[in-house]
Amino acid sequence: MKIHKKYQRLFRDGLLVVMSVGLALILARSGLIEEWVQSVTHPLVATFVAGFFFTSLFTLAPASVALAAFGEFHSHIYVALIGAGGAVLGDLFLFVFVRDHVSDDIALIFSGRRFARLRRLFRHPFLHWLMPLTGAIIIASPLPDELGLAMMGLSRVPIAAFIPISYTMNFLGILLIEFIAGAAL
Repeated sequence: MKIHKKYQRLFRDGLLVVMSVGLALILARSGLIEEWVQSVTHPLVATFVAGFFFTSLFTLAPASVALAAFGEFHSHIYVALIGAGGAVLGDLFLFVFVRDHVSDDIALIFSGRRFARLRRLFRHPFLHWLMPLTGAIIIASPLPDELGLAMMGLSRVPIAAFIPISYTMNFLGILLIEFIAGAAL
């Protein structure tokens, strides 16, 4: 049985996410992230880089572990401020270069008849604001940013408005990760 190419890409993306989460669990349990955080000579740069990788579906889990580890050794506000700067750069990269690919995956997932009513609902002028708002909330959540970016891209949010929204939401998301990690320890 031949699987359609779009479904192959969706399967591949899902497999990469599972592998990323597995890698993050291995890194978190092995202590390698903590050793790396303690050995970094420029925590500002390392936090910015971890923030950059905090945005992608494929690198979210390891970046979250790294940001939580930085939060153990540095101020939570400091880590969130610097990490959010990196996350904005990552979001801009995804927003500009990857949003079409993710939009295609989302369209494939919601293409069935089961979701026809939901698609019509979002076309209603009164609820049109709901898509970019939901996208911003997804960016703030510990979920990967691609879905939120695709929602904001489909809503035609201008880049000048996107940057402060992305920074604020990623700041809150990183802060949330740090507080959850701090409470778990």
